[in-house]
This record gives sequence, structure tokens and C-alpha cells, in this order.
Amino acid sequence: MIKKILFYCFLFIEFIIYCSYIYLDIHNGGPGLLSNTIKYTGIILCNLFFAFCRQYIDHTKSLMYIHLSLMFVLFCDYFLLFTTSYVWGVLLFCIIQFIYFLHIKGNCQFFKYYSMIVFITSLIGFIAQRNGLTIHFLEILSVFYFINLIGNIIISLQRTKKAPGNLRELSFAIGLILFLLCDINVGIVNLIHYIPDSLAFKWHLYEFSAILMWTFYLPAQIIIAVSTLFDKHYPFLQSES
Repeated sequence: MIKKILFYCFLFIEFIIYCSYIYLDIHNGGPGLLSNTIKYTGIILCNLFFAFCRQYIDHTKSLMYIHLSLMFVLFCDYFLLFTTSYVWGVLLFCIIQFIYFLHIKGNCQFFKYYSMIVFITSLIGFIAQRNGLTIHFLEILSVFYFINLIGNIIISLQRTKKAPGNLRELSFAIGLILFLLCDINVGIVNLIHYIPDSLAFKWHLYEFSAILMWTFYLPAQIIIAVSTLFDKHYPFLQSES
């Protein structure tokens, strides 16, 4: 019973946090310091909740990867929310995607998978430079991260298809898809200057995407953290004997 109460209290508090920063972002026309602090509180809460729940779930290597990824997220979000060290933030997110790959596939086809990602990233960078675009390390890193995320989503959906009804696999895949929706809006915000000023909706799109980033992001982190609590019998939510 205590575990159920903890679980639903966690979801309720995260819901309050979610509604609070969404309201602030809409009311203030975009993210601000108070809003970012509330967002970061939601990430800290995810880590605390998962750390507590580790004692009730099977201690497989796969679940250790999720715990590690959540701890890395604390540093990523600090850099991206409160500093201008975006390179460090994106670099750490690349490491998180690597951890997710290990969670999904283990060491299976590791070299082949990342060789393909490096090749695609290099090809995109080459094409961009040939078309006169200036490419910096942050842009290359962002492309590498995005391709890695897409690859992990594809692999995760394949695993979900092979294990229908497995809520743990399904939840993880949904979390990754929400990350994708978040990152699409991050891309719009950072590439807004490439959109011609003649388009009337340009800055409306910017403001809308700035709000949508965390509309998808915190739910993704919550779902991935909670996904680890489930298996076929959902033991975490069962009442203690």
C-alpha cells in the first residue's frame, strides 16, 4: 500500500510541476528562470523516485543503465537550463543515448551501429558544407545525437513489436518518441534564423516551439523512469504481503 501511495504521489507532484511551468511559459511568452527552476525540480524528483524504487525492482544490468542515464540527465539539464555551455549539454545527451542503446541491445552490434551513425553524421556535415553552410562542433554533435535517438527509437519499437503487451518495453519506446518530439522543437528554436523574416508566423513558431520543448521532455523522463517498475506482473504496484 505504501508503494502505491508513493507512486501516485510522485505522479501527482510531477503533474503539479508540469502544469506550473507550462502556465509560466505560456503566461511569460517563453521559459524564464523560475520556470526553468521548476523544470529542474521535476528532473531531480525523477531521480529521487527511481533511487527509492531500486530496492523493489529486479537489479538487472539493463535497469542500472536507466539509473545511470537519469543521473546524467541532472548534469545535462543543468547545463542547458542554467548555463550557455550547450556543447557540454548535448555531449552528455549523446552519452545518454549510448546508455539507452546498451539498455535496449546490450553490446550487440555496437560497432556496426555506431559506425553507421558516424558515417551518416559525416555525410550530412559534408553535404551542408558543400552547400555553403558553416558547421560548428555543436551542430555536428547535435546531428550525431539526433540520428542516435532515431536509431534507438527504431530498435525500441522493434523490441516492442516482438514483445506485445510488455508495458516496460512499450513505455520506454513512448518515452523515446516524446524525446523526439521535444528535440524537433529544440531544432526549430535553434534554427529559427534560417527561416525567412518574410514569413509572418516565424516568431510565433519560435515562441510555440520554445514552450513545446518541455511539454514533451519532462513526461518523457517520467515515463522512462516509471517504465522500469513494470514487468508482466507489475509487482511494484502490488500491495505488500
